Amino acid sequence: MAHTISQLQDYLESYYEYHMDTTVTTSAMSTKHMIINALLTKLDKVLRGAYPMLDFGKIERVGSVYETLAVRGFSDFDATFSIELSPDVWCMRKVNDFLPGFVDGLWLVMRQNAQGAPLATSPVDTFLHGKYISPRAVKVAVKRALINSLHYMGLKAHISESGPAVSATIIGSSDETFDHPISLDITPYLHLQGTNCLVAKNLPYIKQCSCGTINANNENNIPEFHNANPLCHIWRKSYHKEARLRIAEDVKIGCRRKALIIVKALRYNCSVLSVLNSYQLKTVFFHLCDHQTRWLPVDLSDRVLELLRELKNWIDSGSLPSYFDRDRNLLAECSGKSLVDVSLWLDSIIKLPEQNLIPLLQIQEK
Repeated sequence: MAHTISQLQDYLESYYEYHMDTTVTTSAMSTKHMIINALLTKLDKVLRGAYPMLDFGKIERVGSVYETLAVRGFSDFDATFSIELSPDVWCMRKVNDFLPGFVDGLWLVMRQNAQGAPLATSPVDTFLHGKYISPRAVKVAVKRALINSLHYMGLKAHISESGPAVSATIIGSSDETFDHPISLDITPYLHLQGTNCLVAKNLPYIKQCSCGTINANNENNIPEFHNANPLCHIWRKSYHKEARLRIAEDVKIGCRRKALIIVKALRYNCSVLSVLNSYQLKTVFFHLCDHQTRWLPVDLSDRVLELLRELKNWIDSGSLPSYFDRDRNLLAECSGKSLVDVSLWLDSIIKLPEQNLIPLLQIQEK
């Protein structure tokens, strides 16, 4: 059956209604929300018990589920907490200071003031690798606490590391196997007073540089980078708080929430888009909102297509700048072949939405 472009609006509305996850806003929270809340409460107690002198904030529930941007059927939860660092003991150093020409925007967190605060006097010293806080050591601590918390609650899960996060795929309890696994990502941050939070930078490899051998014991205190360790000592600035504030304001306007949820649902339902993550789609949304001010309900189909067109333009340019750090390219670690496939798919959708998009929106109606 042939469809007209005038029908696209109705199909998009139905697609949104089907995929919008309202469980977090209901008075009777679903089982998965109760499990995650109980688990995070237990994790907080385990971490504080294991590191009683460590200064860290409460574990925060973040991400799409708590931003009312979740897609129904995908139980992906996120949580964060930050370890507070004293500026009297810790300082940030750019990796570029040690290795000119290295990737910009990366940092090391270095121990200082050994006379005023000798080693082992700071509770954060437990995470040191040489003179630097090791993301790996921090994540190992989180992983151990998470495993203990899951065991205490009788939950079965697969534990892994996903980028800067420690991830748990909860498959069941001691009594049952869940019909749908529950995914939880826990991301630890460092926070040095007066600066943005820092998040672990996952480097699959360390590029060769022209400065020759790098030795941790040389007079410049240049750290030694081990190719076998994918995380090394490297951190990058995080803008997760700014992103949360921005998304909370943006989605209040007109059809913005609908358009973003529809594009996120397409990512889950169309395998070619799986190379992209939710934050990349939010970033495209942020950029579009800067120059597109018309988001009336009747504009939904135009704005969805414009979001997809904006995404294609960024992919074709080879760079998607982070909204809060324009020097950071969010596409840098995506493979060229997969991005070409996404661009071709988007091109077919944008040129013939009635032929190539509407059938995708009908899948759940069959």
